[in-house]
Amino acid sequence: METSRTSQLSMQSLLDSSRISCFDDSRNSMVIITDVISGINDASKFRPLLNNTSNKKPNKLYRICLNPQLWLILTLISVLATIYVYCIDYLCLSLFMARINLVKGLSWYFQIPLWFAFSFMFAIIAASCGKFISQDAEGSGIPEIKAIIGGVELKRYLSYLTLTSKTVGLIAASAAGLSIGREGPFVHISCILADKIATMPLFRAIMSPALHKQILATAVAVGVSSTFGSPIGGLLFSIEVTATYYNVSNLWKSLYTATLCCLLFEFFGIDELTNLITSRHYAEAVLGPQLIPFIFQGLIFGVIGSCFVFLVGQLIEFKKSNGNFWLFQRYTYTICVCFICAFIVYVFDIYKHGDRLMIKYMFQPESVEESLGNNAIVNMVAYSIGKFIMTLMSISCPIPCGVFTPIFALGAATGRLYGELCNYMFDSTHPGVYALIGAACLASSVTHTISVIVIVFELSGQISYLPFMLVGVLCSYSITTLLSNGIYDMLISLKKIPYMPTIKKKEFYSSAAKNVMRSIKPLHNVTSMKHLWNTVAMNIKDLHSIPITDDSSIIIGEVTLLDLVKFIYEEYLKIRSNLINRSTYDRYFEIFYESYLDEFNHVCIEQCCEILKQFNRNDDFTEPELKRFWLTKVMIQYSINLEISPLTVTEDAAISKIHYLFVVLNLSQVYVTSRGQLSGVITRDSFLKNDEAINTY
Repeated sequence: METSRTSQLSMQSLLDSSRISCFDDSRNSMVIITDVISGINDASKFRPLLNNTSNKKPNKLYRICLNPQLWLILTLISVLATIYVYCIDYLCLSLFMARINLVKGLSWYFQIPLWFAFSFMFAIIAASCGKFISQDAEGSGIPEIKAIIGGVELKRYLSYLTLTSKTVGLIAASAAGLSIGREGPFVHISCILADKIATMPLFRAIMSPALHKQILATAVAVGVSSTFGSPIGGLLFSIEVTATYYNVSNLWKSLYTATLCCLLFEFFGIDELTNLITSRHYAEAVLGPQLIPFIFQGLIFGVIGSCFVFLVGQLIEFKKSNGNFWLFQRYTYTICVCFICAFIVYVFDIYKHGDRLMIKYMFQPESVEESLGNNAIVNMVAYSIGKFIMTLMSISCPIPCGVFTPIFALGAATGRLYGELCNYMFDSTHPGVYALIGAACLASSVTHTISVIVIVFELSGQISYLPFMLVGVLCSYSITTLLSNGIYDMLISLKKIPYMPTIKKKEFYSSAAKNVMRSIKPLHNVTSMKHLWNTVAMNIKDLHSIPITDDSSIIIGEVTLLDLVKFIYEEYLKIRSNLINRSTYDRYFEIFYESYLDEFNHVCIEQCCEILKQFNRNDDFTEPELKRFWLTKVMIQYSINLEISPLTVTEDAAISKIHYLFVVLNLSQVYVTSRGQLSGVITRDSFLKNDEAINTY
C-alpha cells in the first residue's frame, strides 16, 4: 500500500514539474482561454501551445484582425455556402414553376396524370436518398448540429455522402410539392461545407477543437441568414436553436459570415429569392387599447404551435411503433403523403402561389382580395387548415426537410384571418400587421425562439409595431413553454441523440449520483495487451475514456479509448512482420481500428465488438509470437498519454450539480467515487436512459 502511494506521488510530482500555467507566463498574456478550449476534455491539450519556446510576445492585432488564415476560412465558408444554397433555392423554384407550367392550358384528363406523376417521381427520389446514399441526411439537421456543437461526436453527419443526400433529397422533396422548409437543411449543408473547409491542409496550423466548434457555429449563422435574408436576426436565431451556452468571443465571426452572406445576395440582386418579407408600408401605430387583440393573438398562436409540436411527436412515435405495417414503410408513407399534398394543391389554386409569395400577399397593406380574388377569406381558411395538415405529414417523412418557412406562412395566413376578423369587429389595426405578428408568434411557439422578432423587424422595418410584436410573441412563447418543448428539442429526444436534456421534475434535483451511475471495470496501471484489447471491445459503444486505478481502487488517471486503440494498433504493427498468418490478423486489427472511427454506427459497432471479443479467445490463433503479444505487460502511465486529473464526484453529489457540469464543461463522462475509491461512471447516456432521474422531452 505504502509503495503504491509513493509511486503515485512520484509520478504526480514528475508530471507537475512540467506544467506551465498560462496565467503566469507573460508569453500567453494575450491568450483568450475560450478560443483554444471548448470543453474540459480539451484542457489537457492546451499545454503544447504553452510550451512554445519563442520569447516573442503574441500580437493581439495579428491574432484577431490580421490573421489571414482565419479571415480566409470565414470568407470561404460564407461565399461557398451562399453560392451553394442559392443554387439549391434556384433549382427548387425552377422545378416548382415547371410543375405549375407542365399542366397549364391542358385538359383536366391530361393535367391529373401529369401532375401526380411529376410529384410521385420526385417523392421517390427524395425517399431513396436516405436509403441508398445517407440516412443521416433525413430530417432538419438542426438537432444533430446542436448536439455536435454541444460536444457530441456525430462524424457521419458531416460527411460528403450526407451532403450529397441532403442536397438531392431536399431539391426532390421540394419539387414533389411536399410542405417543407429549407432553413434546417441549409444549416446542415453550411456546417458540412464548413467542416470540410476547416479540415483542409491550408488551415491545419490554426485549427483546434475549440476553433472547429466556433467555425461550425459561424456556419449555422450563414445557413440561417441565407434562408431569411436577415444577418442580425439570423445570427441570434442560430444561437437560440443550437446553443445552451454561447462563447461571446465567437460573436464577431458569426456576424461577419452572416453579413457577408446577405451582402452577396444583395450585390447580385438575388435577395428577393431569400427575403421572407418584402412589405414595408404600414400606417403608424399608437400604443393603446389596440394592444389587447395582440395579447389574445399571442395566446391563441401559442396553443396552435404547441398542438403542432405535440402532433408531430405523436405521429413520429406512432410511425416508429408500427414500423412493420405496410403504410409506414419508407416509400409507401412518402408516396401517400405526396398524394395527399398533390391533391390539395391541385384542388385549391391558392397553394400554387408557393410559401414565399403567399407570405408576401398576407403581409401586403392592400386588400387581400386584390391578390386572392373575391373568395379570399374562404381561400385563407382552406390554406390555413391544409397547410397545417400538409406540414405535419411532410416533416414526418424520411426526407430532408425544414419547418420554419411553412410554419411562418401558416402563421401569416392565420394571422391575416385573425386580423380581418378584428378589423371587421373593432375597426382595429390593419390586418397585414396581424399577419406579420401572427407569423412571428407561430414560428416562435414552434421553435421556442424569441429572435424571430428581430428577423421580422429587420426585414419589414416596422419598428413602430415593436410593442405589439413583443407582447404577442412573449405571450405565445410563454404559453408554448408551459405546454410543450420546441420542435428541435423534441426531435433530439425522438432520435435519441445523446444531447443533454433539461431536468424537469423538481423532486429529482435532490437525487444523488449513485441513482444514475453505472458500474465500470477500470484498468490497472500494469496490465496485459489482451486486457487492453478486451477493455476497448467492451466499452467502445458507451465510454470516451477508461479510468486507471491502483490496487486500492484509487483513481490515478484516465486514458481515452482513442489513445488505447492507437497504441494497440501501433504495437501490433511492430510485430506484424514476424507473424505467419499476418493477413488473417490484419483483418481483425483493421476492424479494431476502424470500429472506433465509426463509433456512432451502433449496428456495425455491436457486430464488431462480438468479433473483437472472440478474436483472442479463438484456439486457431495459437501462433507463439501472437501469444507473446497478448501476454505482453504494459505500464500504462509510461506508455500511453495519461490524463492525471479526471473529474470525479462523490456518490452523494446532487444530479442537478452533475447535470450543470456536463452542460457547461461539455463533459463526456464523470467518475463517481466513495471514500476516494472508484464506484461507477456517469455518461451523457446515463441522463437520457434514466427516466427516473430525467424527464426527457
